[in-house]
Amino acid sequence: MNDAVDLGTTLGELAREDDRPSPRLAAFDAVEARLAADVRAGRLSPFVRTRFRTRAASLQYRLAAADAREDEVARAATDLERELRAGATTALAAARPRARPASAGARTATKDVVIVGGGIVGLAAARQLARAGVRVVVIERGEIGGEASGRNGGQISCAGGLYVVMESDPIDPVDVLEYRRERGFVAEALDASACRRLLPSLTDRIKGGVFSPRHGQVDPVKTMRALARSARACGVDLWSNEEVTVIDVSAGAFRGVRTPRRHVAADVVLIAAGAWSGALARQAGVDLPVSPRRIQIIASEPTERMTDTLWGGNGLYSRQNSAGELHFGAEGPPWDPSVETFERRTTEPTLRRIARRMVELTPGLRGLRAKRAWSGIIGPSADGQPIIDVIEEPSGLALATGFGGNGFGTGPASGEAIAELILTAATSVDTTAMRLERFRAPS
Repeated sequence: MNDAVDLGTTLGELAREDDRPSPRLAAFDAVEARLAADVRAGRLSPFVRTRFRTRAASLQYRLAAADAREDEVARAATDLERELRAGATTALAAARPRARPASAGARTATKDVVIVGGGIVGLAAARQLARAGVRVVVIERGEIGGEASGRNGGQISCAGGLYVVMESDPIDPVDVLEYRRERGFVAEALDASACRRLLPSLTDRIKGGVFSPRHGQVDPVKTMRALARSARACGVDLWSNEEVTVIDVSAGAFRGVRTPRRHVAADVVLIAAGAWSGALARQAGVDLPVSPRRIQIIASEPTERMTDTLWGGNGLYSRQNSAGELHFGAEGPPWDPSVETFERRTTEPTLRRIARRMVELTPGLRGLRAKRAWSGIIGPSADGQPIIDVIEEPSGLALATGFGGNGFGTGPASGEAIAELILTAATSVDTTAMRLERFRAPS
């Protein structure tokens, strides 16, 4: 990654200044307790609680700094709860963005399917379609695989690996165990000693953990290069550094797309553009509840082999790659600039928070040098679950977007699923819960 930031300091030094406390206000604790109860009962997605924690941290910090009254705090907490329960996102702009026309003399190409977005989902869908004899092109605004698909943590997991529960955590290992088993995952509870046998550098301040065996890791950059080669070998055209500026709609159907270089006529337009999907869909009059969110990851200098297990806890996720580097990330602190941004840059407060989380969880790594850091933009939907759908009216629009932190691991299967929907209007796996209509207000 050309825009990775060189760090050249130890984790202990990087973590040192991240010491501002996050305020905890009673009204927000009460809301989180209600959300947690509904998550345990299966009435809410766990992502809703995660989104609450992220949003509430920043909101509580601002309310405390402003010395807000008790009624103002309570109102802010209930407003946030109401918004998240409704699956609401920041209001979409009423006006469509002004589309830039194709340049004079632009060429015209004809395809069966045009896919906007050259990430793992778009490439997987393109390859599947091409294998069925479909003429398909993938158009990517930057480099193929250069956004979130090539910038993530490289973890492939069915709720797998070691999850460590700290003494300060409000949950117990049995809560995590029950959650995983209720959803069909293989899992076993571990006491603190067993956790430290898997990961010797762990702190003593843990309750225990949960281990699930179905997990692995890959190099995201190498994976995307291999997938691009495979798609090309199947006959897919890949156009990089070319931005789709217009989605053509006429006579009740989607007709193709336009870029500054050319017009591409197609029977089906598939939007698989991650965080940029919402803006593209709005051009065609479709409200897509997808918001940008920045992730940041630190890589350490190579160190001796610690574990082959994915591991996390204390708000952190981590893996050790084949070269011995640790790759790990976590949420930033509430005083950092908003995570809901398209800015692909690293920020000091978040890097310090990530380092601090790691040192708290694994104090034995305090002296390990942080080598570099990078960021990427993901585009989760309002409920954190993907949107995989073919729109009926106007016809000719397909969607494969809205992935949060699970997009890389589920991307190949999701790409194949949307390809099946385009080809046959059916899928080999049930995607009913992933339809866009779940966000429509009840009539």
